[in-house]
Amino acid sequence: MSRPWFEYYFDGLFSKLMRKHFTLDNVFLKYEYPQVRRHFPPPPSKVLDIPCGLGRLSLALAGEGYDVVGVDFKEEFVSDCAAISRRAGLSANFIVGDMRSFCFKESFHVALNYGQSFGYFDEVGERKFCREVYNALVPGGIFFAEYLNKTYIKEFFKEQVKFYWGDIESVAKYRLDRTGHRLLADWNMYESSSNTAESSNIDIRIYTDNEIIALLQSVGFSEVHVHTPIHPGNLDTFSETMFVLACKSESCS
Repeated sequence: MSRPWFEYYFDGLFSKLMRKHFTLDNVFLKYEYPQVRRHFPPPPSKVLDIPCGLGRLSLALAGEGYDVVGVDFKEEFVSDCAAISRRAGLSANFIVGDMRSFCFKESFHVALNYGQSFGYFDEVGERKFCREVYNALVPGGIFFAEYLNKTYIKEFFKEQVKFYWGDIESVAKYRLDRTGHRLLADWNMYESSSNTAESSNIDIRIYTDNEIIALLQSVGFSEVHVHTPIHPGNLDTFSETMFVLACKSESCS
């Protein structure tokens, strides 16, 4: 049986790209982080960042005084985040774990799923993850996630997109599966400085606003609101990625 795509996609050149460009001083912290942060209770509230990746959110929040736990399946990322946290004296812990079975019980005020990490699994896996998040939150806790907007993707579908990050060139060839619910892509990456070429693929569940609202309500969230990320020069209410804010109780505003 083949490995799920997300178990190897973050190795090699993509891991190198993340370390080089997805840093704490990038455009994310300038424009998107404040949109996420404004919904939070004040420090030292407990925050779960899952998956935490290289810790750009976890470490930023810990730097503000939040008590943060980051979970990721990739041991290398967890080890690196933990080392940075220790050197900086931050209140952040990092754990190797599966998003579908991390088994925290009413431990966090906020849970985060950021960086287009929502939709990795099949329908059963997605529901398991959402249920685990719900169980991990205290009453009144909030879940903040970024997801791929099916309505936008279908209307503005592109079969091929080329990206450049420094000397790394990436070409993605996209298609929708027969159900129209999943976005598939074949990625080819090339780094000119090392003459290294790699190929990989992705398979992500995409959602309409109503579909993601229904999913989160089905596992117990009482209020679910959809938001549009705001970037420089873009004030549209229609975006390729969307934010969803789900509340465990009626206390969400």
